[in-house]
Amino acid sequence: GGGTGSHPEPAPHDRTLTDAEREAAAAQRRDKRPKMQARAILLCGPPGMGKTTLAHVVAVHCGYRPLEINASDDRSAAVLREKITRAMQNQAVLGDKRPNCIILDEADGIDGKTGIKMIVDMIKAPLKSEAAGGKKKGGGDGSASVPALTRPLICICNDLYAPQLRALREVATVFRFRKTSSTRLLQRLKTICLAESLPLESTALGALCEAAGNDVRSCLNTLQFFKSRVPQPAGGEAAGGAALASALSRQLVQYIGAGLKDQEKDMLQVCNAIFRK
Repeated sequence: GGGTGSHPEPAPHDRTLTDAEREAAAAQRRDKRPKMQARAILLCGPPGMGKTTLAHVVAVHCGYRPLEINASDDRSAAVLREKITRAMQNQAVLGDKRPNCIILDEADGIDGKTGIKMIVDMIKAPLKSEAAGGKKKGGGDGSASVPALTRPLICICNDLYAPQLRALREVATVFRFRKTSSTRLLQRLKTICLAESLPLESTALGALCEAAGNDVRSCLNTLQFFKSRVPQPAGGEAAGGAALASALSRQLVQYIGAGLKDQEKDMLQVCNAIFRK
């Protein structure tokens, strides 16, 4: 019984790789992008908290040129894909050599799930290899039909749990903004008013914070508009003065009701309140 017999079949992991598999492995080694969860981040929180401003600051701080796309203006998947692809391919603008950082604002305003699916597919898509001869062969997730994300992507939304964002939450790193406390916002507004030579009492600024629902942007816009409407003290006068501060504070309290939006209800909630029986 000492015959040589037939050789055993090679184990699956010992088999020779196909050309396509070797190319895929080589492309993965060449892919210097961050891991998938680090390719896109999602900033979420109430409106007026500075999410978009922070996105711009972070992009510049990290050496990128911020390029903002408003998803509510471009709701369809085809238009969004075209704009994001163009943003990834754009080179220097007017001598600015920095690569783009794509800021997708109001991501929860994207129409339906197809737009989010397209973005998720771009995040997941592997880099195409020039050696692959332009083949479109890919996995079953549809990522082969979209270009791979090659620039940082910052998505911004108000409602983290909007149904269409579910797939994006699974592949992006999420950062949540919480409402600013009244005390903190009041102190900051005092500092700004001092720098802008706009003497106002704490009670008036507190009333503004309350009326705006601690919305930083709404408070600043109101103060900016208010300052443009009130007479400015002469250069020789003290910028403050108790009498001036008191007079301006009374005017601000009277003015506060104009132009401040209700932060407690979004458009969908208002529509439901109006039309639901």
